[in-house]
Amino acid sequence: MAQPPLLADVPGALLAGAADHIVDWPASAFSRAIKKLLARLAVSGKTGKGRVVCVAPAEQGVAGSTIAVALARAASQSGLRTILVDGSLKKPVIAHIMGVHPQTGMNDVLKGSAALSRTLARDTRSGVLLLSNLQPILDPARMLAAPRTSELFAHLRTLADFIIIAAPTVVSSPETPFLTKVSDVVVVVADPTAGPRSLLGRALQALVAWRSPPVGMVLAR
Repeated sequence: MAQPPLLADVPGALLAGAADHIVDWPASAFSRAIKKLLARLAVSGKTGKGRVVCVAPAEQGVAGSTIAVALARAASQSGLRTILVDGSLKKPVIAHIMGVHPQTGMNDVLKGSAALSRTLARDTRSGVLLLSNLQPILDPARMLAAPRTSELFAHLRTLADFIIIAAPTVVSSPETPFLTKVSDVVVVVADPTAGPRSLLGRALQALVAWRSPPVGMVLAR
């Protein structure tokens, strides 16, 4: 199988608190790599329709959430209206990383018990709007397969220039096949020093089987 194009090589992505570096140290090697990734994704606020990018790690512990948060913050800093969706429905993590405290969750929006405007929580460090869940969802595949999920993402495209989905691992998570279907691009995050390399191969094979959108790769070091 041919390797997808390399979009960015991100040093320092595996360090604790790396997602804050894009704000605290904008000239660092990490921040420069994230800005390069943003440029490669070629987002534009002039299309009239938000672009959805799914960021998914090939395996556990390769900084997929860190890359997603930093990318969202970089996009917001560049002037793009940006929404970050925590796609890890069984184990939400993004609110903790960002230090954000949502009052309601995406599941409440899909059930009709909460308004989206009250559910989007603003990241005080960047202005990014976060859509997350307050509690783990026991059956995320059922939730994401519902028609209202596609309708929600279609609506998000009208509210933002750039929508980033922080997805869980490609192969072992029930959420990711559904999240790739509502995306325009899938960014696979991999650690070049981790083994076995077959995990990355399995992730890429799964994306092909799902007929996912175009795929690019990010190396997190």
